[in-house]
Amino acid sequence: DRGAMIVEASGADIGGERASARWTLDATGNVGPYVPVLAAAVLIKRMAGGWRPEQGAYPCSGLIALDEFGPLFERLGIVHSATSAGKRPTLREAA
Repeated sequence: DRGAMIVEASGADIGGERASARWTLDATGNVGPYVPVLAAAVLIKRMAGGWRPEQGAYPCSGLIALDEFGPLFERLGIVHSATSAGKRPTLREAA
């Protein structure tokens, strides 16, 4: 009935400066089982609005922005936070 996650990454940013980021998720109150399907819910909402994915197989990294999960997190009472240290760009932009 609970889910939690901590994701940490560190390395060099695009300019070679040390950078790190941490993201945490806390899904208590019997909402943990929803976490694995939230990405699918985001994509279904997009498709209902007319978006269509590229054809074929490809990695999904970067397909969904974290802020797209916000309304679902709020509705379910899921708490999350992100912190970063070092120069920007974010790790997503540097990838």
